[in-house]
Amino acid sequence: MTGALVLPVGLPLGPRQDAGAGVASVVRLGWEARALGADQTAVWGLARGLAGDDPVGDRELLLQRAAEVGVARPHRDVADLLGAGLLVSWDPGRPSVGAARRGGPAR
Repeated sequence: MTGALVLPVGLPLGPRQDAGAGVASVVRLGWEARALGADQTAVWGLARGLAGDDPVGDRELLLQRAAEVGVARPHRDVADLLGAGLLVSWDPGRPSVGAARRGGPAR
């Protein structure tokens, strides 16, 4: 892995019959249940890691794997999931806010 890591957030609740048309699965984030379409479910599942598979981790690899499994617009789905707070992106090569503060002057 060389790029930013993309990590999933939330608890998978799986498919729900009462969720409505176009909903492939539901993910709980805090007290909210977020409905995901089929492509979003595939992307979130790849980031999380499926049974017998390691999580993808790297953003570019996640986009590649999503395209390989038939996700029509992986860039859009990753961006939507990041915006919804169901994925987070972290670049291990950049210092964290805490590390930057520790290195700066005391206040």
